[in-house]
Amino acid sequence: MSDYKYWISQGLKEIRNWVNEGLTIKEIYTKIGISKYRFSQWRKQNQELNVIIKERIRTFEYEKMLTEESLQIIESLAKKGLTKKEISKTLGYNELYFQEISNSFPIINKAFQRGKEKTDWGIPIGNLIYKWSKDKGIEEGYFNRFFDVLTTFIKKETDVNWDNYCKIRGEISRLPLHYSKLWILSTATTSFYQYVANVTSNEEIISFFEDYSHLLIHTEVKKKKINRKTNDFIEHIIRTNFPQGSKPNEIVQIAYLNRNNNERIMHLYVKNDNRHIFSIMKGFIKYICSISYEELSLLDFRVFIYYFDESLSGNLVTKTSDFNETIFKIQYNFYKKIIKSFGWSEEEDNIYLMSNLLRFYKYINDSYFEQNGKYLFNTASFNKDVLSMKKFLESIEGNYEIYIYNPIDDVPNSDKWVLLPDKAKIKNIRNNVKVFADFTKVKNSELRKDLKQYIWIKGLNTKKIGSIFKRMISFLNEASEYYENSKNVLQISKENAKLFQSSFLLLHYSKLIAREDFTQDTKNSYIEAIRSFLEFVKNKYQISQLHIQQLSYLTIEYDGGTPISVEDYIEIKSAFQERQLTEIDELFFIIFQLSITTKLRIGEIFGLQRDCIVSTNISEGYGVLQYYSKTSNGEIINELFLLEHIRLIQQALKITHEVFEIADEYFKRFVFIWYNKSNRNVHKREATTLLHSYNKVFRDIVSELNSSDKIKKLYIPYNARDTFIENAWQGVEDGTISTLEVTTVTGNTASVAAKHYRTRENIERYLEALYEVTLDDVKTYGKVLESEELIESNIPVQDNTGVCSSETCIKNIEEQILHDSEYICLTCRNFITTVERVKEFERKLEIYKERIDRTNNSNERNYYNGLVKLYSVYLAEIYTIMENKNG
Repeated sequence: MSDYKYWISQGLKEIRNWVNEGLTIKEIYTKIGISKYRFSQWRKQNQELNVIIKERIRTFEYEKMLTEESLQIIESLAKKGLTKKEISKTLGYNELYFQEISNSFPIINKAFQRGKEKTDWGIPIGNLIYKWSKDKGIEEGYFNRFFDVLTTFIKKETDVNWDNYCKIRGEISRLPLHYSKLWILSTATTSFYQYVANVTSNEEIISFFEDYSHLLIHTEVKKKKINRKTNDFIEHIIRTNFPQGSKPNEIVQIAYLNRNNNERIMHLYVKNDNRHIFSIMKGFIKYICSISYEELSLLDFRVFIYYFDESLSGNLVTKTSDFNETIFKIQYNFYKKIIKSFGWSEEEDNIYLMSNLLRFYKYINDSYFEQNGKYLFNTASFNKDVLSMKKFLESIEGNYEIYIYNPIDDVPNSDKWVLLPDKAKIKNIRNNVKVFADFTKVKNSELRKDLKQYIWIKGLNTKKIGSIFKRMISFLNEASEYYENSKNVLQISKENAKLFQSSFLLLHYSKLIAREDFTQDTKNSYIEAIRSFLEFVKNKYQISQLHIQQLSYLTIEYDGGTPISVEDYIEIKSAFQERQLTEIDELFFIIFQLSITTKLRIGEIFGLQRDCIVSTNISEGYGVLQYYSKTSNGEIINELFLLEHIRLIQQALKITHEVFEIADEYFKRFVFIWYNKSNRNVHKREATTLLHSYNKVFRDIVSELNSSDKIKKLYIPYNARDTFIENAWQGVEDGTISTLEVTTVTGNTASVAAKHYRTRENIERYLEALYEVTLDDVKTYGKVLESEELIESNIPVQDNTGVCSSETCIKNIEEQILHDSEYICLTCRNFITTVERVKEFERKLEIYKERIDRTNNSNERNYYNGLVKLYSVYLAEIYTIMENKNG
């Protein structure tokens, strides 16, 4: 088979048949049984054999070139701007040979033409990209990916624009590549655009680069993982620096420094053609960035910005003053629909998105004030204070109507109120309370109307109104339910059944008294609210005064206050002093000092106004302060204070002067104000009271000291007043100050001090100093019990200070009724009293003490002194029992 002579004579025909059958050259020389080298020698020696083999080679190359893959390669190379000569060289063919094949097979020429036609824009884009990639040293793998994305959108010179830049960046972000690889392609896009800018002569493209080349940044928005539904619209229009479909003049570019102090750039899409709106939004975006650049990347904020123009719902806004409450509500309802269309949580996401709307309105309100010296929004229901309400958005969502409380005005018809206090009338800063009242919670429509009239007409402060409203809801609903049930009971005719029957009042009262989750104070506050309301409607519902009086207040056994011990005081004071790193810390320490060394209550300290210092007398060491006291019925009072306390207030005035300068008219009145750092939803710095901040700091200090065993008890800010009063009355006991002086110093009578502020230690010593008597030689003859129930059936004696346990009272024996008859019961073993009658003893002691002071007759003085001793010794025992009972 391998004989040369045979194959060049008789075997050529067989070789030709193999060629026609499609055998390859290798298959042919293998069949013959010779090597490739020997077969090539045969071809050199025999011309006819060589021709046959050349035909086979040509046919094979044609077949190879006509495959779909080859045609795509040719089209792709043409698309890149390569000529036929460059393509033939790339494919490894002779140029003439490639031309011959192209002419023989039109399909090849068509593939070449398709690639060329797609990219021909004067300068072949493929050639341009190729040259740029070579200049930049782009790797072949990245180049091919980038080329495919780029040429999908850029097919002619004018396609080099902002819209296609955004589309290219969006397409790159979809590629399943690592971030580092995407970064390479992103920078390649910017680089290519810059390259085009340098080589193009197109005026439109040149103009674009002159105006907007700064938008061609590399970085994309840092996207944190979120628990919300997203889609292509959100990811490639909202949550991106390159929003598809945007115009370059709708992009706000913000530069900022990140946490590592590196400059970063972010874009926000403000979709609108209204340049005034665009200008306002640009300022608002910059303001938000000044608060927190991270908020600019939040989805809620970007959705708010994108839809802002559309949210106006066709309302023309050409100037800032066109914004108002009506437009706010239109925008609010629009954004609610957007949230729903996205399939987001209508409750949670509503708050996030609407908070941006709220911040925007605060921003333009403050901006308007800076430019015009007055606020843009100044109606009763839409103003600076209303926009600052914590629950303002909830009031909108709940369809509440906002009113400035004024009992002189007509009662509002709305069933949902937000009551705001008239700031001009507020005397105590603690009463600056906003009240939400949903009257729909009262099921009976007539009672609902009654409650609205009662609350509006009564003329209480809003803080009190809030407390009463909460307490009346359950009472009125229970009254209505009881009334309806009563009408259905056969034994009671419909004529006899009425609202607020005595049986209901007693039942409700009993249930209230039995509640173990309420303190005595809370129960009394309920009783007070119910009685007050019943007084208001008693004529309408024919409620007897007796039935109202049956709802009696509970006797409260005050166990005194919680004075801060000397040891604990030293620790707390040291903690405040160590905090004095800033001006606000110094203010906290001043407040602490005033609270523990003066008679001022916490509310009175924070209510001190900037003109509170009336006068100072340096030589005498005191000054006069004017302020609103808790007990002055809204009237301003003047009191003497030590010069050291006056100077503390002067220092506070000095520290807060700059805050005063930026404060609104309400907070300008007060001494203890500071910057409102908790409210981020404001455009400019605002002032607010230090009341809540001080309370938090005080509690934090006490909690930390207690947890580290440095102090024995957990105190609250008001305990400072307990401490001051305790120390003042200790001075009475020690004889260093008179009872008259201590009443002036503390602002409390003896009985008030004993009940609310003083400890029960040294009770007899305290009573001796208070009433100027000695109790060593005095004893109680009767008994003091804890419960009033034990003596309910006994006869009251001694002006109701106690009862007699004997069947026959010795006071009825006429011959024993002498001039000292007031002594008889108190010195009788049958005399019984209880701790619940403590007020009666205190009242009697005040009466006799006053009589002693009024008389000059020595016999009368001795008589009343004896009574004071007897009542004091009983009172001492009562106090002792109360102290032991309360631990």
